[in-house]
Amino acid sequence: MAFKLYLVRHGRTMLNHYRRLQGWCDSDLNDEGITQANAAGRHLAHVKFDKIYYSGVGRTLKTAQLVIANNDYRDQLPTPVANYDFREQGFGFFEGNDAEQAWFMAGMPHGVKTYDEIVARYGMDAVLNFLKEADPFKDAENTTEFWTRVNRGLDGLRQITHDGDNILITGHSILIRHMVNRFKPEFDILSEHLENGSVTRFTVTADDVTVDYYNHSRDDQEY
Repeated sequence: MAFKLYLVRHGRTMLNHYRRLQGWCDSDLNDEGITQANAAGRHLAHVKFDKIYYSGVGRTLKTAQLVIANNDYRDQLPTPVANYDFREQGFGFFEGNDAEQAWFMAGMPHGVKTYDEIVARYGMDAVLNFLKEADPFKDAENTTEFWTRVNRGLDGLRQITHDGDNILITGHSILIRHMVNRFKPEFDILSEHLENGSVTRFTVTADDVTVDYYNHSRDDQEY
């Protein structure tokens, strides 16, 4: 059994524009984000999706709806269903905070000042763990909490998906980066910015996940 999992990062939002952390909190797609979601839909117009999920927030639902609206099989596609296992990292106390300030507070006790410096020196798990350490309420997710739900989500898909199915999930930046880093660790996720509206595709089998491509958003790329 093997199926294709298309993970689309939601279109740009108001909080993205103001460089605010946006995990379990939400804000609407802005005009640029609507354009990006429509572009993702055109790029994936040839794919007939067997199941469609969004992460349970408005920005990913709107992205899923726009992808469907641009699909060649739009009248045959299923209605998007919320799947909270594929939410963004929960930022806890830092939800809605200035992103640079939040990563500074998380990284400084460990001698680093930015998100990129945390990843470069300590790895992707530290992004989760350092932020939880810095959260005075300890509500931010650590790596164990994050991967418990993502693994549960992947196992859930395996149980209900058939060989050859195409699955669409509209999700988030850190979610996608963590999945690529876990299943293709040799890939340098810092080498390119993960674009809003970009498509990352995985092949999922009963006991493995492989990365087919990452962060495709241009017309000349594979989809």
